[in-house]
Amino acid sequence: MKDGLFQNIITAVFPDRCLFCGNVTKPGEVCCDKCADGLPLLEGKRAAIKPNDPFSFVAAPFEYKDGVRRAIGQLKFHGHKEAGEFFAAAMLDCLDAGFRPDWVVSVPMNPDRLAERGYNQADLLALPIAEMLGCSFRPNALVRTGNMVQHELSASLRRLEAETSFQLSPGADPCGRRILLVDDVFTTGSTLRRCAWLLRDAGAAQVACVVAAATPAKR
Repeated sequence: MKDGLFQNIITAVFPDRCLFCGNVTKPGEVCCDKCADGLPLLEGKRAAIKPNDPFSFVAAPFEYKDGVRRAIGQLKFHGHKEAGEFFAAAMLDCLDAGFRPDWVVSVPMNPDRLAERGYNQADLLALPIAEMLGCSFRPNALVRTGNMVQHELSASLRRLEAETSFQLSPGADPCGRRILLVDDVFTTGSTLRRCAWLLRDAGAAQVACVVAAATPAKR
């Protein structure tokens, strides 16, 4: 009885809130009914890619704007595990039914920021995806040596930083494997391209990418 009363008090003082708008939502839910009906879905569930890109596709459930941007901030800056699980389920729905990866690989985080936060937001997406697919999660297949913060850089600096800051981990052997590369947001695509080329150059049979959100293609 006391435990139930205590839990009711905690729920009343700290109610569950919608990741997308911040309003109080039903207990145990991360998205309110209003936001669920109005999330900005990415048209075609694909980000724009170029003919010579190293990945076969970049899938994404949402456009990176409005409430989706807020929810990704909860994942990225506050380690919100429930946000990772919500986005992971939506990301999984974007994948082609016939694509079955051998490895799920997360995009690595810069070392200083990882030490500061204690987690990599890409891992919070990639791990539940790997579990739902029943395949191997390889969070350390790639390493990052640079310490510049991507979302603070211009497009040209993002490309430069991506070209110099990622490496294949010693001992990682993606040869002949189908790999699903996971990150939170697709903007310029520089990071995913660099990571995918490293995997392809090491012999990966296929690299596909999935992200929680992507900036829409310019029309």
